[in-house]
Amino acid sequence: MLDADCTSEICDTQAGVCVPESTIVYASPTGTSVASCSRADRCSIQRAFAITDATRNVIKLVPGTYSGNLVVSNKTVRVRGAGATISSTSGDTLTVNDHGSLTVSGMIIVSAAAAGGRAVICSSLNNVDIPVLALDTVTVESTYTGITLTKCSATITQSTIHTTGLSSGLLATNASTADVTRTSIRGGAYIVGSADNSVLRLTNTIVGDPTTPGDDGFFAIGGAVALSFSTVINARVQCNGSPSVCSGASTNGVCFDNSVVVNLAPGAPTNTVTGLACSGTYTAVFPQTAPLAGPGNLAMNPKLVNPAMNDLHLQATSPAIDAANPSATLGVDFEGKPRPSGAQRDLGAFEYP
Repeated sequence: MLDADCTSEICDTQAGVCVPESTIVYASPTGTSVASCSRADRCSIQRAFAITDATRNVIKLVPGTYSGNLVVSNKTVRVRGAGATISSTSGDTLTVNDHGSLTVSGMIIVSAAAAGGRAVICSSLNNVDIPVLALDTVTVESTYTGITLTKCSATITQSTIHTTGLSSGLLATNASTADVTRTSIRGGAYIVGSADNSVLRLTNTIVGDPTTPGDDGFFAIGGAVALSFSTVINARVQCNGSPSVCSGASTNGVCFDNSVVVNLAPGAPTNTVTGLACSGTYTAVFPQTAPLAGPGNLAMNPKLVNPAMNDLHLQATSPAIDAANPSATLGVDFEGKPRPSGAQRDLGAFEYP
């Protein structure tokens, strides 16, 4: 059940077996560029990424800090690094491109680069192959852009993405797709962006707290962001342009369902959500002069417990309780608690109590 159960130091928790040592490349912050990358002779992270192949495609990082600017191209690499941090001060920290596949579990990825630097970029350089990115229980910290997807297929699970600059936490272009679940995306100007027929599907996810109060939570023109059972906090949602389309061809705009959108920041506008390219069902928006067009929508304060202290759970008197679509089937919330806990599922990322 745990990596510590295995002499190889990696457990395949889904299969319940230890990953063979012969398939693992071992790296250490003090490893060298000439080491064999065995468990007894750990190498540098640069060498570890360079020598991975079809046989040895799992990288085990011991806790510590590693330098970034690492690239996965036209091969499959899985990185396990609980307690490890990969960091860079220029360029991109982690890159996967073309026919590459990168899976990262349990670590911190940092980009301290100035404008242009990204913590993670998944990009099809040949514009034919679609690289694959998977992040699980990962923390991303960036002073510019957190994650950029360009003709990429991505999954992000139980992770944290935080941007301190004026770019995006998660940006998708060139027909990228991403499924994001039980993840927090905070900071940046447009916190989540989608363009060029890209589709981002966010479930049980928190989005908000832009770097500059009053900035927007989403950019979705020519691309779509679909939020389900999610909570948007202290950000405007301006969806100018044509009506929203969040599946099929010609994607565009932001589509909410079973979500909570609340802006309690100083100077919050009268209407938190505006524009034809925003649509919603069973979603509470506050402040908002009238509910969004569509079934089950509310223009009411969802009464979060203590947003100023980042407690986005629902109070006992919240109108969001038992207010989700009766036909919804989602089985857990942001914290993994069962849905529903009452007569019906609740709006937002957190099920009450």
